[in-house]
Amino acid sequence: MRRLLLTIATCCLMTACASGVLPMPDPDPIEVNPQANLIVPPRPLPQPATGEIQELESNHREVAKAYHNLASQMCRLLAHLQMPTQGCEPWTKSF
Repeated sequence: MRRLLLTIATCCLMTACASGVLPMPDPDPIEVNPQANLIVPPRPLPQPATGEIQELESNHREVAKAYHNLASQMCRLLAHLQMPTQGCEPWTKSF
């Protein structure tokens, strides 16, 4: 008897789930066309020509500039997409 009740309950639940509300269709995707300068891939990082301190220091500056330019590009892209830009501050040349 117990087995019969469980079988009936299972059948009722399975048919109830199968005949439920139809899933909502996906909304049309939002088309976003950012400016071309916001989606440019980053340029390769410069490599030092020699192992001299002056060359390494100069290379370090170039890499830092590339990083800050990429961070600035990312912040502008986030602003264009109207996403939170918390922590994005414009980079100003200090050296």
